[in-house]
Amino acid sequence: MLTLTSDFGSPYPAAMKGVIRRHTDAELIDVGHDLPRGDPRAAAFWLRFVLPEFPPAVHCAVIDPGVGTGRDALVIRAGSHVVVAPDNGLAMPPARALATDETDVDVWAIDAADPESATFHGRDVFAPTAARVHEAISDESGGSPDEASRSDVADALAEMDDLSRASDPVDLVFPDPTVERDD
Repeated sequence: MLTLTSDFGSPYPAAMKGVIRRHTDAELIDVGHDLPRGDPRAAAFWLRFVLPEFPPAVHCAVIDPGVGTGRDALVIRAGSHVVVAPDNGLAMPPARALATDETDVDVWAIDAADPESATFHGRDVFAPTAARVHEAISDESGGSPDEASRSDVADALAEMDDLSRASDPVDLVFPDPTVERDD
């Protein structure tokens, strides 16, 4: 199963689905494509409640006001799920909700700076990454992300020639979110 979430409205999610279908025949579920435009924090709020209701899946979420900038893409194995999203605060709240504990999370950063795709990373970066991770871990683990180990996901990323810029897993601690404000 592969879920899609965005702030794109329509018809842009259809383009992402077309790209995904080139790589996998996974069941596609639309979580929603009408989340607040350009607001990853609002989307993260909703996804942390919605995604844990799904059986093991790969979740592709794209609310990305930083498209075309130097921010990375993240691939996160959290519990029995994998989240693919921009590194803009969108992915961590749902990853925390999906993980059984802090040690049950692995994060890989992927350099998403692609001069060929400065405007639609949902189609050109995140959709193919999610599809190929889904297909690779399905092949490696026998079907579903709940059986995928850290090494299965790492191997899947390493086998993607065009994602050779994927980093080693990021050592990430999940502290309670804090925001320092000037009063």
